[in-house]
Amino acid sequence: MAVTLVAVTARKSITNDEIVMIPAAYNHVTFKGNNRSVREHPPALKIFSPVPLLFIQPNEAPSEATDATVSDGGQVGRSSEIWGENPAIFESLSFWPRLPLSL
Repeated sequence: MAVTLVAVTARKSITNDEIVMIPAAYNHVTFKGNNRSVREHPPALKIFSPVPLLFIQPNEAPSEATDATVSDGGQVGRSSEIWGENPAIFESLSFWPRLPLSL
């Protein structure tokens, strides 16, 4: 079942939630930015998911953009900055954080 899930994950793009969740988990593990952006999920999810990103080392948005306090609607804007900063490695950024959760 894990093999099937990995194969499907490799062919599918990120979901609406992952646009926010992957950058929030990366910020949680690297202790950068505002860790209050996603409180709904348990800490284990935020610890295991971004581990592959520690090896990829994506470019990050400037710290003043991530530290800003914004309302709900700002979560997507603030989190999507990591996607805009790394267009060349988008597939790696969207695949590798989902892999540990599949296994």
